[in-house]
Amino acid sequence: MSETEKSLGEEDISPEGAEPRVEQTVEEESVPQPLDAVMVFGIGPVQPADRPGHEDKRHAYQLVPEAKLNAIAAATLYLEGKTKKIIFTGGRTGKMELGEGIEPHPYPVSEGEKMRDYVIRKFGIPEEACIVEDKAANTIENIARSLTPIDQNPEEFAHLAFLGSNHHVERIEKMVQLFGLEGPTFSSAAIIDQSRANAESGAPREARVHRNMERYRKYLEATLDPEKNPTYKKRLMEEERWSEGLEKIPSYFLPQLRFIESDERLQSVLRAQGIESTDPKQTREDLGKIKRGMPPEDWEKMPEKLPEWRYDQTETTGAGAELGEIGQVERGPNLPLREKYQRLNLAIFSDVDGTLNSRGEYTQDTRDTICAAEQANSVIILCSSREGPNLTHIQSELAISQGSPIIFENGGGIYFPKGILTPEEMEASVPEVVEGYFKIKDEGDRWLIELARPKEELLEAFEQIKPLFPSEVKLVPQMTEEEVAKLYSVSREAAVEILREDKKYMYNFSVSGEVSPDQERMIKDEAERRGLHITRAVSWHLMSVGRHKGEAVKVTSHLIRKLSREIATIAVGDAQNDLEMFAQCDIAYNVGEKELGHNTRATAQKGPNGWVEAIGGELQSRTAAE
Repeated sequence: MSETEKSLGEEDISPEGAEPRVEQTVEEESVPQPLDAVMVFGIGPVQPADRPGHEDKRHAYQLVPEAKLNAIAAATLYLEGKTKKIIFTGGRTGKMELGEGIEPHPYPVSEGEKMRDYVIRKFGIPEEACIVEDKAANTIENIARSLTPIDQNPEEFAHLAFLGSNHHVERIEKMVQLFGLEGPTFSSAAIIDQSRANAESGAPREARVHRNMERYRKYLEATLDPEKNPTYKKRLMEEERWSEGLEKIPSYFLPQLRFIESDERLQSVLRAQGIESTDPKQTREDLGKIKRGMPPEDWEKMPEKLPEWRYDQTETTGAGAELGEIGQVERGPNLPLREKYQRLNLAIFSDVDGTLNSRGEYTQDTRDTICAAEQANSVIILCSSREGPNLTHIQSELAISQGSPIIFENGGGIYFPKGILTPEEMEASVPEVVEGYFKIKDEGDRWLIELARPKEELLEAFEQIKPLFPSEVKLVPQMTEEEVAKLYSVSREAAVEILREDKKYMYNFSVSGEVSPDQERMIKDEAERRGLHITRAVSWHLMSVGRHKGEAVKVTSHLIRKLSREIATIAVGDAQNDLEMFAQCDIAYNVGEKELGHNTRATAQKGPNGWVEAIGGELQSRTAAE
C-alpha cells in the first residue's frame, strides 16, 4: 500500500484466501499542489453495455465500473485544481457486436480514449488537458508506453502522481519505482472519499463530480462482490502474484521495456537491474526476443497449504549480465504443480478459433466458465493450428493457468510445463503411445515435445500432389493481406498478424474452388502415401503423416495420467481437423454448424456460447454427482 494512504478498514468483501479490499483515504496535504499530471490506469477489458453495471445504453461498449471510478477520481483532481493534466493509459480491449449474422466490428476506441471521452462528456474536462496512451496491453506497458511525453518534456512533467483501483495501487507503486519515476500513488476510492469528506465539512467542491457519486459507488459494490463476480474473485487472488513477479522474475517485466522510446530512460531502467546497454536499438530487439516469464499460478495460495514449499530464483541479473541470460528464470522445486495434477479430475482439450472465440473475440461468459473449471480441479489445454507463442498469449489473455499444457500447430508440438514430470519420465512415456519421430527440448520454464518434423521437409512432396486439386492452391505465407482477411473472415489488422506467424511444423493453404468429398479422399490418400497429412478447417492444413491433434492429445493425456489415472477427458471443437482430437477423448462436443460425426455431442448454441454450454453443463453435472 502507498505510504501516502491509510486504511480505514470499513469493509471486507474478499473471498477466502484473498487480501481484503480496503477503503483508503488521502491526507489533504499528501497531494502536491498542483500536480503537473496524474497518470490514470485502466483496468480492462471494456464490456457490452447490456451487462450489469452499465448505466449508459447509448454506446455499444462501456468502461467497467472500476475504470469509470478511476476516471471520476481523475476528474475530481482536475476540477479541484490539484492537477494540470491527466494521462489516461489503456489499449483497445473489445469489438462491437452489431447483430446476428453481422461480422463484429473492431472497437474503434481504446480504454485510454474511453476514459478521456468519459471525463470530457460527463465533467467538462478540456480536451487539451487530457493525454491518451492507447496501446498498452498490461500494467507494465501502461507505464512504459506513457513515458514518451514525460521524457520529451521533463520540466512540464516534473511533479507526477499515479492513480489506480484499490487492489491495483501496490503494484503500480512498485512499477513507478522500477521505471525510475517519483510521485505518490493513490487509489481512486481514496481520492473520491477525501473529496466527499471535504464537501461535508464545508470545503469548496465541484458539484459536477459529486452529484452522481453514490450511484457510481453502487456500481462498484455490485462489480466488486467476489461471490457474484468470479472474474473479480480471481483478480483478487492473483494481484499479489503479479506484484511479487515484478521483484522475483526479471523476464516478467523486461520484454515490456522495449516500449520505452527514450534511450536515456531505457538505459537508466536497465542499469538499475545490473544491465548495461550501449546500443539501445539492438537492446530493444534483444528485449523483444525474451520469452516473457509469468508468475506461478499458485504463488501465494500454495504456501498456506504446503508450508515447506517455496520458489527459489536463480540469480541472473548481476552487474554486466547479458540479456540472453535473463530470458528464463529457474523457479525452484515445482512440487505443488505435480501435486495439483495428482488431484485433477478433468482435462478439457479445446480448439480456439470458432470454439473459444468468435472471429477473434472472447466473451466474458467464456472467461467466467474457464475460471469455474479451474476452480473445480480441471485443466484447460488449448489445442489449435495456431503457432505456440500465439497460444501462449491467448492462454495468458484468458487467465488460464500457466501450469497448463498447450498443443499447437495441429499437434506438431506440445508445450508441457516443468514440475509435472521429469524429462526421464517423459522420454520413457511418449514412445508408449506414439511411434516414430519425437524430441523433447528444454525451453526454460517448460518442455517442448516435438512430434512433427520441420515443415521445410514437406514442400517437395506437396508440390507433387498440388496438381490433384481441382483449382488453384496457395500457401498462406504467399497470400496478400486482403486474401488472408477474406479467407479467415478477419480484419486486415488480424490478417497482418496471421502473416507474421512463423509456424515450425505445418503449412496452412487455401484452395480457390470447391473440393468434392471423393476428390478430398483421393488427395488425402495420395498425400499419406508421400508422407503427408492433410486436414481442413477454415483453411487446409499440411503436416507430417501420422501427426495431428489426436496424436498430441493422446500423448498429453497419457502424460497427465501418469499422475492422475482416473482423470476424464473432454474435447470441444468445431471443424474437421478436430475429429482426431474427438476420437482420443472420453466425451466430445461439436460447437460448429456442421455435423462432424455420430460420436460427438452437438451443442444447441454454437461457437463460444456452445463452449460455455458444454463445459458449464459438465461442471454442473459433476458437481451434482458428487
